[in-house]
Amino acid sequence: MKKLLHVAPLAAALLTLSACAQVCAPDQVAMAVARLTTLNADAAITALNDDESCGFMSETVLDAVVRDGDFGAEGSLTWSVTDCEIDMGEGTDTEPNCHTDAYKTVSGKITVASATKVVTGILMDNPESPILPTSDLAVTITIGETSFDNFEAKPSDSDASMLWVEGSLSGELYPRLAKSTPLGACSFQSSHKGFTGVKYTPSTVVLHAPDQEVEVEIGGSDLQGQVGQNKGKAEEGFIENDLRGSIEIWGTSYDIPIEGDEDGLDPEYDEAEFYAQDECKESVLLPMSFDCS
Repeated sequence: MKKLLHVAPLAAALLTLSACAQVCAPDQVAMAVARLTTLNADAAITALNDDESCGFMSETVLDAVVRDGDFGAEGSLTWSVTDCEIDMGEGTDTEPNCHTDAYKTVSGKITVASATKVVTGILMDNPESPILPTSDLAVTITIGETSFDNFEAKPSDSDASMLWVEGSLSGELYPRLAKSTPLGACSFQSSHKGFTGVKYTPSTVVLHAPDQEVEVEIGGSDLQGQVGQNKGKAEEGFIENDLRGSIEIWGTSYDIPIEGDEDGLDPEYDEAEFYAQDECKESVLLPMSFDCS
């Protein structure tokens, strides 16, 4: 079964690393941490985006949206979140993938010091549809320092995951928009997304595989890449199935990708299968189009 990020190869690698990971193959651990960071970060941002108590769907945040520009013209809307604590408890299941029925079980807590969501496009005098995006990259989500407390996203179709024990990170996410039904406006937030400036503060994580775990001390990072595909945007840093940058673990910094690893963010990435997880959703206009002009 296909999913957002295939971590089965990681499970196999951890079985061979176990207690000697820090000595035997720290570069492979660094690559695994970088890849799984995307899985956890995506779950954290989704939780913030959907949260109705203090997140982007809360009444306080929705009522305080800032408009820049005049109705009927190009402009932007900005939503801001501050000091938002989201507790997923012992485990909350996400909505199943309509293509594979896979899902993630998200547990633990995050505390978001600050976050903004900016959408650019044609400003509309309509509370139900306040802006008409004119680009597939019309949305920018900036996450300030976000601390975590035993936060984890465990895929239902994999035995490998990463527990964020303690620490924090920040970064920017660029969800890619596609045309939606029934009017054809670019309001469908696809599974394709770019990310930049993913920076850890000193943090502790634990890589999990069946009957194995590796505790990793992270000193810092600066990661960027592309989940899925964004053809035509390579000059802006959005290269298909991409992961690069650097990460420090156990006091040593490693370039990402590590030497000899040319598998990108997802070693088993398949473009057609990745598209399929969106094409089965009711709100997407088929065939999928990212032309929002």
